[in-house]
Amino acid sequence: MHAKTVAGVTNASLIIDRLVPAELAVGHFQPGDSLPVLLRFSNASAAPQGDPAPDMRGLALRIDLPSGGVHDLLLANAPTSFARDARQFFVVALALMGDRDNWLAKLVAEIGVPESRRIAAYLRSRLKLCPSLALENFWSGGPYLWGENPVRFELRPIRSESDATPLAPMRGEALSVDLATRLARDDLSYRLAVQNYVDARRTPIEDASVDWKSSVSPPVEIATLLIPRQDLFSAQGRLALSQVQEQAFSPWNAPASFRPLGGLNRLRRLAYAMSADMRAGER
Repeated sequence: MHAKTVAGVTNASLIIDRLVPAELAVGHFQPGDSLPVLLRFSNASAAPQGDPAPDMRGLALRIDLPSGGVHDLLLANAPTSFARDARQFFVVALALMGDRDNWLAKLVAEIGVPESRRIAAYLRSRLKLCPSLALENFWSGGPYLWGENPVRFELRPIRSESDATPLAPMRGEALSVDLATRLARDDLSYRLAVQNYVDARRTPIEDASVDWKSSVSPPVEIATLLIPRQDLFSAQGRLALSQVQEQAFSPWNAPASFRPLGGLNRLRRLAYAMSADMRAGER
């Protein structure tokens, strides 16, 4: 999973706002604190491919906790999952691993026509070109515990009008070059926002395909992810990339008060562990 790392940074920070709602000021998310972060931008495909290929994109954050340990936040540039539950995820993954020409027929045989059509439409809309990772929104997709309450979260880029266009031609390493060009001239920042659970129908825990609409649960911004200006292609930058590539990210690398929720996240616990083992075997 996420076979190609587009960029890796070891000196980012998550700066918590000075005013945070009491129910969200949980654990290490304390008002005014600054937390060191290691992060990885990636393409989602299980097979390494050029950046211009239609794909989903990922952003993984590893927060070093003041008390020791880490907290991984894993996000993708889509607010929901194609799969309603763990079974659908597994069926689609197996279908796509085989003959790509017959994957939809295999899906229909397993989960029926309506759900197969819905998933195919989702993949057509989400497997897309990406002009710049600095301009993408990233979402947690599934729900997580946040203290005593279930939430979803997202990262929103802070950008100006001058940031609106990609800085590199769409070639094999376009996203890496674009990020490197932006970071060579200035910092990059994203805002972390959290959505609270409302009820089982409008903000379900077990159905990861349902969007938690902002009209139902307005996102509350609580922190800024700051990636400082730097040279990603310098010796130090390449060392940072190598250190990031050695990490085994998982949504289950988290304190108990921030554990993942739902059947799809329980499957991800196994899938990410297997993916990490494969990465380690390739090094």
